[in-house]
Amino acid sequence: TTKDNLDLLKKQINNFQDNEQLLNQQIFTLQKESQNLEQQLIENQYSIDSLKTNLQLTLNENEQLKQQYDELQQKNNLLINTNQNLTNQLNEYERQSSDFHSQDISKQMIQKDIRHTPIQEVQIHRITPVRSTYSPNIEEELRQLRTDLTASSAHCSQLEEANRAWQQFHQNQLELFRHKLKDSIPLDENFTLEQIAQHILIYIQQLENNNQL
Repeated sequence: TTKDNLDLLKKQINNFQDNEQLLNQQIFTLQKESQNLEQQLIENQYSIDSLKTNLQLTLNENEQLKQQYDELQQKNNLLINTNQNLTNQLNEYERQSSDFHSQDISKQMIQKDIRHTPIQEVQIHRITPVRSTYSPNIEEELRQLRTDLTASSAHCSQLEEANRAWQQFHQNQLELFRHKLKDSIPLDENFTLEQIAQHILIYIQQLENNNQL
């Protein structure tokens, strides 16, 4: 009948409207998810760019610190060699000084013997006088060498202290960098900076691959 047909048509219209409403809800949900994904992609890209920048800055800083450390090592090695040379010179001068004093004592003993020997024997002693290789300025040179040696040793100590300070600073920077990344990238506490950099690059590659999906 006509009434039954109308009722069926109304029912179909209602079903269509329900389906349309459900479809609209699904479309809205998909649009919302799409917006969230776009926002997440933007944030991921920002994280990638930020990680790349921080990694490059850290690597550059680490390279500068390594160069400074190498320069300190070269200066330290040079001072160690200088210190050793000064020590050797000081020992040589002290040996010469000791030889001189021994010769001086021998000379005094000979002169004492001369006063108690006949003239003929005195002439023999005069023919073979005691010769000293001792420099008149050796005491001054010894004092200067001791001063230089003290200054060199003090400089070596300063460089060793600077070296320890550099190592502590480098360790602190590494800990700070690791702390910044701990919420994003799992890192072992014993990782070196090079190992951390490698893990960051792997993490960045994973993020970029996920963004392309």
